[in-house]
Amino acid sequence: MKTSTNVHSWNEIIGFYTDRIHEGDDQMPMLEFVLYLKENPIGERLFAFTDSLRLIISVHNPIEPFRDTLHLEFNQATDAFLFTYYKQLDRKPFVAEYKAESIVDKFMALIQGVGWQWLQAAVRLLR
Repeated sequence: MKTSTNVHSWNEIIGFYTDRIHEGDDQMPMLEFVLYLKENPIGERLFAFTDSLRLIISVHNPIEPFRDTLHLEFNQATDAFLFTYYKQLDRKPFVAEYKAESIVDKFMALIQGVGWQWLQAAVRLLR
C-alpha cells in the first residue's frame, strides 16, 4: 500500500472533473465544490488529489491517504456526497452522507469536528 501521495494543483483537479463530465459522469457538484475550494482562501491551506472519482483532502503535504484525510465521493443516484474521514489507519473512520446542496456547510462543520479549526482561523486572517 502506498504510504503517501503527492498533491495535485486545484487546476489539475478541476481539469480531471471537467474531463469526467465531458465523458458522461455527472460530477458537476464535485466540480463546483472544487471550484469553491480553489476560489476560497481555505483552498490555499488544503492539499488534495483524486483517486478514481474520489477527492482526497488533507492539511498535510505529502498526503498519507488514511491519516488525517477526508475522502469525498459524489453519488449521482442519490445526489449526495459521501464523507469518509480517516484520523489514522487503525481507527474506524467517520462516515456520513450529505445532500449536494449542503456540502459547504457540512465541510465547514467537519473542519471544526476533526480539529482543523485552526484552518478556519487562518482563513479569517487571510480575508
